[in-house]
Amino acid sequence: MSHSSSLQIRNATDAEFSQLLPVLLAQLTDDERDQKRDFLLNAPPKSMAPWCREPHATQQNFRGGLWVAQSTDSPGPSSAAGPRTATGPLALIWAHPAPGKTVLLGRPQSLSWSRESCEAQADPPHLEIQFELVRQATQWASAIDCEMLQAVAEADDQAFQSALERHSIRKLVDLIYLSSPILEPSAVARSPGSKLQLEVLPPRPENLKRWYSVIESTYLDSRDCPALQGHRSMPSVVSGYRATGTEWENGWVILRPPDSPIPVILPSPSNKLNPDQTNDLGCFILADHPAHDFVELVYFGLVPAARGQGLGVQILAEIEASAKRLGRSRIIAAVDRKNLPALRVYAAANYVVLEERSVFARFFTV
Repeated sequence: MSHSSSLQIRNATDAEFSQLLPVLLAQLTDDERDQKRDFLLNAPPKSMAPWCREPHATQQNFRGGLWVAQSTDSPGPSSAAGPRTATGPLALIWAHPAPGKTVLLGRPQSLSWSRESCEAQADPPHLEIQFELVRQATQWASAIDCEMLQAVAEADDQAFQSALERHSIRKLVDLIYLSSPILEPSAVARSPGSKLQLEVLPPRPENLKRWYSVIESTYLDSRDCPALQGHRSMPSVVSGYRATGTEWENGWVILRPPDSPIPVILPSPSNKLNPDQTNDLGCFILADHPAHDFVELVYFGLVPAARGQGLGVQILAEIEASAKRLGRSRIIAAVDRKNLPALRVYAAANYVVLEERSVFARFFTV
């Protein structure tokens, strides 16, 4: 609990949690909203979240990370003890578990109350309230089993960015979100003389060491989000990739030289793979978003030896063919603003800019 003049920061009560759910889940589709509302209201506290794919994420974790700012001069919304007034918490912030031992921190939101409902306001909370909400949420995240606290801020949301940086949540990267041109449903054949072989390798337990190896190899000297490197374990990274959108096993593809045999890797005592044994050139990972009719390019990377050979446009064509086979109308990708070679590849493929956002993080383990 924290006090600043007449301001109290505290966990939301059970009654408030129920009242605030429409605000918390407003951006979801109807099906997603119904599933999460039912779980958050009715599941036992220690029940695992079915949509989260995070083995440590319980219902209690999701409820425990909801913090509200309350004026000590005003009563909160009603409980069983009496009728609700039209005055409740002034603002909220929600920190909740995500795959890969991550906690996602939403932006603070101002609230308005009526006798029937609570609504989010367009104007953000006062800067002092944002500071206090972020402080409490950060302390909560540091006390649970997570590697990283992550927040995404709009480019013009200077108040939220200031609140994050005040509590050692540093900017990692400015991301540019891109969209492919509208994809026609016609089939796309692979071009003859392709420089690559595509190996679909679902992220099943027996394949994970191979995936850890190839992803680590593509991180070497990468220009895409280099500030993330070395802060997270590879199992956590892959868990995060797997939980994006609707997992699609055929969207996990390893890139290999043409006509090279698929490697047979025997377990090693160190439980790691030597990249030289696999001859892998890189990979891409796709996730399906059927409710929004697009495929997300979750990750795309090449090992250093495969860069600078003009493979990028060819790989985007392969990704486009995969999205068409799935029946989606476009591809969405996010790229580090400083990764100029990648941005040139997307521009050559006629991708257009949708928006820009900044990703902030604080690491609790190395």
